[in-house]
Formats: sequence, C-alpha cells, structure tokens
Amino acid sequence: RSGRGDFDGATAHLTRALTLAPHNAAAHANLAGVLVAQAHIARSVTEYEAALAANPSLVEALTELAWTQATSSTASIRSVASAVTYAERAVALTFRRDVRALDALGAAYGAAARYGEAVKVMDEALALIPVNAAGAVESRRLLMGRRSLYQSKRAFVDPARR
Repeated sequence: RSGRGDFDGATAHLTRALTLAPHNAAAHANLAGVLVAQAHIARSVTEYEAALAANPSLVEALTELAWTQATSSTASIRSVASAVTYAERAVALTFRRDVRALDALGAAYGAAARYGEAVKVMDEALALIPVNAAGAVESRRLLMGRRSLYQSKRAFVDPARR
C-alpha cells in the first residue's frame, strides 16, 4: 500500500535512508513526523534531536521539538527550558515570519509562565495570517484559543503529545 497514511511504509523507507546516511537531518525530521502521527512521541523526540545534531538550524525540527517539549503532559518529555531555547532559535532563523515557529514560542513561554510574552508572540503570529488564505479562519481560531489561555495565565497542553 502506498499513499497517505502508509506510516509503516514511510517508516521503512526513512529507516533505510538513515541506514545509508545516518546523519541525514531531513530523514530524521521526517521520521519524527511519522512517529508523531503514530503517537510515538518519546521516539519522535529522539529523532528530532538527531535531526538537530546533524543540522542545528533545521527549523522544522526546532519548531516541532519546542512544541512537543512545551506542550507534553508527560514529565519525561516535557522540558520547558529546552523548548524556549529551541523555539527562540526557530523564530530567529525565520525572522519572526513563521506562524508555526511563533506558535511554538508562545507555547514555550506559556509553559515557562512567561504569559505576557506568550500573548505578544501570539499577536505576532495572528498578524501574519492572511485574511483570505486557505485555513485562515481555523488557524486564527486555534491561535486565539491559545492566546486566551496565556492571557488567563495558563499553559497549553497538547493531548496528542503525551
């Protein structure tokens, strides 16, 4: 079977790629994404860390690792200080123009009880979403929901990142 949702096939291909090129940052990041989709969060963290060891400026890995470490309810995965560091780096590398990186930074600041900064970052992210873009309404709704949490001095916990 091939196509969308073929996680086993994707895992096999990416594992083979990493056997041939163990320091392939993109393959590690892609495997981590597959593992997240399969709810293998702890294993995804290991793969994102491997991606960053190979390429410390890989924005996708920085953003996803920051998000996971900031929003997980699992103590062994949650690492607020690391989440802030990774998210700040992703935001700097994207010149504060990437909504996902800003969202991860907001989550990291919220997890660190830096709620005022989290709200400001969410405002930046919201300002970047074009009004007529596909998915804009849903993106705004999600970001506004998290912004409201931070404004109420609460962190966001992502149930998918346990």
